[in-house]
Amino acid sequence: MSKGHGHGGGGGHGEGVNLERWLVSYADFMTLLFCVFVMLYALSMAEEASVAEVAASIMSALGVTGIPTSGGLIAGAPDILQNSGNTISLGIRTSSEDSYRKRVKRNMIRARTLLLSKIQELPPSKQLGGELDVEIVSGVGLVIHLPTDLAFKPGEAALRPQALPTLEQVSEVLESFSNRVAIEGHTADTEVALGKFPSNWELSAAQASSVLKQLLEKPTLKAERFSMGGYGEYHPAERNDSDANRAKNRRVDIIVQEPKYTP
Repeated sequence: MSKGHGHGGGGGHGEGVNLERWLVSYADFMTLLFCVFVMLYALSMAEEASVAEVAASIMSALGVTGIPTSGGLIAGAPDILQNSGNTISLGIRTSSEDSYRKRVKRNMIRARTLLLSKIQELPPSKQLGGELDVEIVSGVGLVIHLPTDLAFKPGEAALRPQALPTLEQVSEVLESFSNRVAIEGHTADTEVALGKFPSNWELSAAQASSVLKQLLEKPTLKAERFSMGGYGEYHPAERNDSDANRAKNRRVDIIVQEPKYTP
C-alpha cells in the first residue's frame, strides 16, 4: 500500500508541472519584435515632418530632453534649401530619393516666392525695368536670370546703377541659406564685334565678376560659397537667330545649387 501510494503521489506531482510556460514569454517577445518592425517600416515610409513628430514623441515618452530641432533660416519660414540632404536634425535618414526631391522642390518654391516678393517691394524707379526671370531646374537648383541688356551697357562689364537695388535684394535672400552659389556669364553671338573685349569669353566672365563683386558687398556672404565662370555665346538659352532670342541669351545666371542626394 505504501509503495502504491508513493507511486500515485509521484504521478500526481508530475501532472501538476506546466512544462510549456516558456511559450508565454516567447509569445510576448515575438509580439514586441513584430511591433518594433512595424514601427521601423512606418518610419521609413513617413515624410520628414511625420518622422520628426514620431521621434519627438518617442523621446518624450522615454524622458529624453534636449532634442535638437532645425530652426528656419528665415524668420517665420521653413529652411530654404539649406539642410536639404537626406538626414534631418534627429539623425533619422529618409529612405526615398523621391521624397528628398519633393522636399527640395518645396523649399525652392518658397525661396523663389520670397525673392520675387522682395523685388516687388522695390519702388518702380529702383527696379530693372523688366520682370526678373527666376526658375527652378531639377537637379540644378534655383536659377536667377539677370538680363545683361538691363544690367549693363552693350559690350561693357560695369553694372548700371539701376541694377544695384535688385542685386541687393538677391544678396539678402542668399544670406538666408548656406547653399553654394554659381555665377555664370553668357552672351549672344554678336558682342565681340563691339571691340571692347577680345572675345565673348572675356566679356561674359567680366560681367559675371561684376555681379559677384556686388553680391559680396554684403559682408555676411562668405566668398567661399561662390564660384564664377564666363561661357561666352556657347551655352545659349535660345537660338541666336533673332534679336529677341539674342536678348534672352545675354544674361548672368545666379544659381543657388541644389545639394546632391546621398542614399
